Amino acid sequence: MLRISKNRISLENIPLNEAAEVNVTSDATTDIGAAMSNNVNITGTTTITSFGTSAAGVTRKGRFAGALTLTHNATSLILPGVANITTATNDRFEALSLGSGNWIVTKYQKADGTSIVAGGGTKSGNIPVQIIKLGALNLNQNGTNYAMGLGEGETGTGSLANIRIQAKCTISKLRAHGNAAIPASNSLIVTLQKGGADTALTCTIAAAGTDAEDITNEVDLLPGDLIRLKLVSSATMTSTIDFTFTAVLTQTGSAVDEGSSLLYSFSGGSLNYVGEAVGSGTLDDVEVPMPACRVQAADGRDSTTAVSIGGVSKNGTSLQNYLFPSSFAGVEFTAGDYFAGINVGDASPPSFLPIAVDQGTQYDPCVMLFGVLSLAQGVTEWGCGLGSNAGITTESEVQIVIPACTLRNMRGLSSTAVASGTTTAEVFKNGVGTGLIVTWGTSSRYAEDVTNSAVFAAGDKMSLKVIAGGAVGSRDYTVSIESYYT
Repeated sequence: MLRISKNRISLENIPLNEAAEVNVTSDATTDIGAAMSNNVNITGTTTITSFGTSAAGVTRKGRFAGALTLTHNATSLILPGVANITTATNDRFEALSLGSGNWIVTKYQKADGTSIVAGGGTKSGNIPVQIIKLGALNLNQNGTNYAMGLGEGETGTGSLANIRIQAKCTISKLRAHGNAAIPASNSLIVTLQKGGADTALTCTIAAAGTDAEDITNEVDLLPGDLIRLKLVSSATMTSTIDFTFTAVLTQTGSAVDEGSSLLYSFSGGSLNYVGEAVGSGTLDDVEVPMPACRVQAADGRDSTTAVSIGGVSKNGTSLQNYLFPSSFAGVEFTAGDYFAGINVGDASPPSFLPIAVDQGTQYDPCVMLFGVLSLAQGVTEWGCGLGSNAGITTESEVQIVIPACTLRNMRGLSSTAVASGTTTAEVFKNGVGTGLIVTWGTSSRYAEDVTNSAVFAAGDKMSLKVIAGGAVGSRDYTVSIESYYT
């Protein structure tokens, strides 16, 4: 029925079907916007470098009749995986015109159900990888415990070790490392738990060993899942061994193993700031500079009210405090802005999801966060988990074994301006400085190195050395480092 009233024409009880699919022959410029239908079937085998010029906002859905090359361009034809796609019969896509001859393919589904793999399976150096790092300093013998933040001791209370997942993803590439060999007839069994139950992701450091890994298994995770690392040690294993652990989070269905970004914390009690140590006390302990991103979600569950709890601070100002409704759109950060998370409640902790500001052209940033608290000038310590006050002076206690990756875009913040001299924080690989370094000069709080990078092979050990120069006062230092596949 066509209904006409003052200032309005409306359709009632009429299905709004789209026009029938039309054929469009492939060419260097395949002008899908000119097709007299929103549904196109692209025929032919000619390589496509452009979808033509259409007004911004024009959309097309389509499929391919056969094999051809769809050519990625960072401006004019933006493809999933940031790489060329070889099409197959009945592969399907959706595309959005950005105007001025530029298009972005927002969805691509291969007919055989497999994922798109950029560059034939080669991971690009521009694809972030999310590395979770945990620790168990002086692990107790003869018992079951749980890993906590890097540089922290373990806990016997599993609920304190929970990390809340924010996005649908998988966890894999579990690696465990001790700074001394396991005694004869002993072992350490490391197992990922989801919702308090053991999973298939597990590895064992055997007698006389220092390292173990599980790079075969992976575990699917959903938003709201709680994960933790269970540590089962033998009866006579020495308690003077320090252990560190890493694992990788990957977006589910990602064509190129894109990291599932996550800023996580452990359970606290009353009001505290979110960090990788229980109950981080002050804003200075955990305020850290970030890459450009939007912190889109936060979640925690108060045991009494069963509502989301937490807050986001930007440059020292709370912009979204305590309650997070489902409509929370996030807080946008430019590169170098200071982020801190706030935890309110007594049950499980909030976590935070930094996403790309422009999701059409960027991957979500993945960062590792480090902290050194109350560092006196003239003293050297090694970076721990954000918010940790462990005061580690021995590198081996906090060395982590990481996957093949490149670290770059390092940013640092001090709680107050350095009074005199200089303070440095440098990434070390296998005990040697890499040149990826930030330097705080006199009167500065913020420092960055967005020029240098450090390349790691799978199994290399990474650490962060912080040297406070001068001779006046003590300060808290925090550092963020972006991690990418090599």
